[in-house]
Amino acid sequence: MALAAHNSGGKVFVQVRDVLEAGTIEPRKVKLPGILVDGIVEHREQPQTYLGGYDLTISGQHRRLSSNDAIELVSHPVRRLIARRAARELAAGASTNFGFGIPGGIPGVALREGVPYQSLWLSVEQGVHNGMMLDDALFGCARNADAIIPSLDQFEFYSGGGIDITFLGMGEMDQYGNVNVSHLNGNLIGPGGFLEIAQNARKVVFCGTFDAKGSKIDVTPDGLHIAQSGQIPKLVTQVEKITFSAAYAQQSGQEVLYITERAVFQLTAEGVELIEIAPGVEIERDILPFMAFRPIIKHPRLMESSLFTPMEDA
Repeated sequence: MALAAHNSGGKVFVQVRDVLEAGTIEPRKVKLPGILVDGIVEHREQPQTYLGGYDLTISGQHRRLSSNDAIELVSHPVRRLIARRAARELAAGASTNFGFGIPGGIPGVALREGVPYQSLWLSVEQGVHNGMMLDDALFGCARNADAIIPSLDQFEFYSGGGIDITFLGMGEMDQYGNVNVSHLNGNLIGPGGFLEIAQNARKVVFCGTFDAKGSKIDVTPDGLHIAQSGQIPKLVTQVEKITFSAAYAQQSGQEVLYITERAVFQLTAEGVELIEIAPGVEIERDILPFMAFRPIIKHPRLMESSLFTPMEDA
């Protein structure tokens, strides 16, 4: 960006926390030579993240022991349930990627529930590898990361097929198994890094609520109690835009799951199949009336009851 501005006759200003004497920075650590900079703004309280302050364990300058008790879990019960179910798909030794939203809460859930974290290789598109992945406003960061590489290099890794399994958000899906995250309700959101990740991973696990806006659902040890469904359906006849192509996934041999709080679907050669339902949910009452298409239904099983126990008792 600085190169583009400078070479186009523009001005480049940088904001820094510290101004050092010339020659005190190792040459290989210099990312922006002085010839490209027109002005410097010194800000002693320069925040590292949206939450402010500076954490050396996030920048990779310091490592410290971390307790699982300090993990911040997904607060919303429905989103937490989806993250817990998705965590069941984690596989030892697999190169694993997490997207923003519900998937960002999967590492914390996995740690709290005793998944052998050290057996996983975790990464996010911002360039982080392993460590304690953070969520919400700190998504894209990790404490005690093993490596932090440029995002461009990370995408070269992803585009080349470096991901065994990815967990991604789901704006809406259709009867063919296509997923849309880039154009919702007529608004252009954009795909971000979704395209390179979703179409190149060997296995894709989409995570999203069954519907949106106004749903009232209680997650209890007995299962789901649905008091009110959402106003916006997310399982539609045809997605507004195809950000993930089910046809391409079939051609490339990808394994694809769609996890919601009410049900889990799988992409098969015949189409989208309903393979799991939550305890307390009835297919004819709570699922089919709120879908714009009828999935393949053979022998769906119940989700594991342990997914519905309180996290502190899990």
